[in-house]
Amino acid sequence: MAAESPRYYLSINQRLRDRLFALNHLAQIKGVLDERVSTMRVALELLESQPEEAGDPLHRSRHLNLTNYRLLLNRTCIFYALHDWEHVVFIKNVIPVLGHPLEGMP
Repeated sequence: MAAESPRYYLSINQRLRDRLFALNHLAQIKGVLDERVSTMRVALELLESQPEEAGDPLHRSRHLNLTNYRLLLNRTCIFYALHDWEHVVFIKNVIPVLGHPLEGMP
């Protein structure tokens, strides 16, 4: 039986956490909270287990030892960076796009 690959630690700064809580509140008002929670649950699972395959690489920051990625899932775009040798994913932004009911919300 093959050994399970190690999980990645997800790092989310407080500003983004506050924004995600605000978007969840707006999603509840618009009646799309269940969809939003489901999308975020799947996205976070992908980022914890296989961040290299989850998104599209955008560019590499050699001096920071990071590769920046974009993951598009169910009209939600997640920008994140993956450290080159540490098992850390830095979630930088989460933006509803492509006609999502929360698109353009602060």
